[in-house]
Amino acid sequence: MLRRAILILLLLAAPAAATPGDEAELLVLGFSANGRYFAYAQSGREPETWYPYASVHAVDVTTDKWLPDSPIALVLKDRDKTTRDARREIGETAERRWGKLGLDTPGVTLLERKPGEPIDKGDEVVVTIPSIGPARVRLTPKLLAADGCEGFAGESVGLALDLLTLEGARIRRLQDDSRIPSSRGCPIGYAIAEVVVLARPSKPPVVAVVFAVFKVGATGIDRRYLAATADLAVKP
Repeated sequence: MLRRAILILLLLAAPAAATPGDEAELLVLGFSANGRYFAYAQSGREPETWYPYASVHAVDVTTDKWLPDSPIALVLKDRDKTTRDARREIGETAERRWGKLGLDTPGVTLLERKPGEPIDKGDEVVVTIPSIGPARVRLTPKLLAADGCEGFAGESVGLALDLLTLEGARIRRLQDDSRIPSSRGCPIGYAIAEVVVLARPSKPPVVAVVFAVFKVGATGIDRRYLAATADLAVKP
């Protein structure tokens, strides 16, 4: 069954490594067949408790917003459990909730890397997008006021994310923060992790950029992941 792919992929993910901070491991799951939805997962261990956790995130590409019940997240309050156990349980929940969406259509991975630290002056990569050609993905940090981040002088780091031609002309603005949502905490920086597209023979592709979010945690710098998406066949 198609819906089983989410669980299978989660189970096959490599276990998260132990680190001074909470550096979540990323697993891109894929798109729905029509490109409307995109999903990815992340998992790791809480450094304070060593409890394993996992979450699955699903985005509606037409609005670039989370699905109403996304993310699905859990923490297993048992140190003897593994991140694989957490991924298995969260995968079963994702199957029940989103199985009919068929979030198992693989995209083409144009870039894949594991950011170890935020890139202070922004981040930029060059990829070749089907039916578009060579393009730049540019992440630009921006200081924004953030509630609850007074320890950071009342400001944290947001971002703008653009898809550009090699000459710098904008193809699409993928994200432009005007505020930092409380769910993001107090971020100190970002870095591009993966660029994935769903290629389509008769029209431009769907593109998803997954980026790492770095913030100060209880035992060091924590790393989590967010995604920005766009259907390049649809005018903004």
